[in-house]
Amino acid sequence: MRCDRLAEEPISRLALRYVTEESKKEATRPERSTRLPRLLVPLAAKVCRESVYLPLLTEQLALRPGMRILELGSRDGAIAIELAKAEPAASVVALEPDSASLVEARKRGEAEGVFIEWVDALPTAAGFLEASFDRILSVRFFHRLDPALKWETLDRLYALLKPGGELHLVDWGKPENFAYRVGFLGVQLVEGIEKTQDHLEGNLGALLRAAGFKDVEKTHTIGTAFGTLELMKGRRAD
Repeated sequence: MRCDRLAEEPISRLALRYVTEESKKEATRPERSTRLPRLLVPLAAKVCRESVYLPLLTEQLALRPGMRILELGSRDGAIAIELAKAEPAASVVALEPDSASLVEARKRGEAEGVFIEWVDALPTAAGFLEASFDRILSVRFFHRLDPALKWETLDRLYALLKPGGELHLVDWGKPENFAYRVGFLGVQLVEGIEKTQDHLEGNLGALLRAAGFKDVEKTHTIGTAFGTLELMKGRRAD
């Protein structure tokens, strides 16, 4: 863990408390990848304005033939499938730690006629080779991890990226106004105050920089009924 960078970044007290001792413990799989019933996942995608951020994310990823892409927390597989369609000559790996969701995602991918490698594991235990991905993306996934697992996951993702490879996140950020703050209370009640505290404080970019990512940038913000979503990207040094 690259803890020496913490002194250089405005990390929350919550994250700082966990990055030292707790992050050294073995990562544990969440009891469920999401607390939402699987039937409500498509509805959540609509409320969270997936149709707005998905084109922005796809453009931001700048996929090219031959690239290897990893998606964390694929849920029903909708985003992995869209990426496979957008660049059929790229290799897409979709990781989802909830086995039942992964079964449904695999069936959906087969019905859409795209080839995706589906993996039932956390990124800290998936067995991928280091420096083996050009792009890694995570959509509304990081807020579901406890602070210790966030740190271990970011550390692992940095290692999985090729030099110059990029991490792209879509997740909750600091609410832009009072209405979004009220909406975000719903997310906190479902996922837990502790897991979402860094998101509430707007520390997502600082977490990436502390994990070693360069050129960290918030590219877009999108208001939703549940709060403010941020599109963030960072790069592994060449």
